[in-house]
Amino acid sequence: MQGQHRYSIYVDHKVENWLIISGVGEIKASTATEYLSEVSDVKSWTVWVNIGIAGSSVGNYGDLFLIDKIIQDSSKKCFYLGAVVKTKIQKSVLVTVDKPLLNYSKFALVDMEAAAFAMVALKKSCRELVLVMKVVSDGPNHPINDITARSASELILLNLNDIFEYVEKLTILAQAEKDRFDVPSVYFDILKRWHFSVSQLHELKKLILRWEVATPSINVMHKIQNFSSSREVILYLKDTLTNYEIDWTQV
Repeated sequence: MQGQHRYSIYVDHKVENWLIISGVGEIKASTATEYLSEVSDVKSWTVWVNIGIAGSSVGNYGDLFLIDKIIQDSSKKCFYLGAVVKTKIQKSVLVTVDKPLLNYSKFALVDMEAAAFAMVALKKSCRELVLVMKVVSDGPNHPINDITARSASELILLNLNDIFEYVEKLTILAQAEKDRFDVPSVYFDILKRWHFSVSQLHELKKLILRWEVATPSINVMHKIQNFSSSREVILYLKDTLTNYEIDWTQV
């Protein structure tokens, strides 16, 4: 997908997986990430992935790293990523800098985009679903000036199987997060009929989720339609669910 877009954007035939090419630098990375969130169907359980290259003083050329902490060199802000899925991929702290470095001695891993990406993505999804992976492209024995678009692509391609394997595992977490946010439509129907306090809203959501598990064949709106207050609704749901012998710790 290109044309009217400010960036090169690609999407699969299911319109589920999106790719945007930001270019080099934090401003481009930030703008591209925000732009992708606008043109794609972003949810609060969307998995965000930043794949790129990085310089390193310790990693071998072509090594893949999973980033669990990003430091923005200009501001010293830190961004912590989940990186909770068990993996053989080595983990590292990454420092994002404003301009290319020729001296790598200060940093184990360094790039020019990840902090800006994380700053936007962490506002869109939980940190367990924000992923940054970097392949070592330059260092003491591989000058940054030798990097080309082709060599960068080849380095990422060599690590693609490991990248896909990790992302696939992350989608399982995303499904769990989606399930956590899925609320039966009847919950919103109830909100249209009665006014609930903030504490009652949290309680109502839990009760409705329980109701859907315990009594899926019973239309709750038919049972509560004549109630005059939110308090009556809450009390009815509580009393009714109490009569069902279900171990809710197993649900």
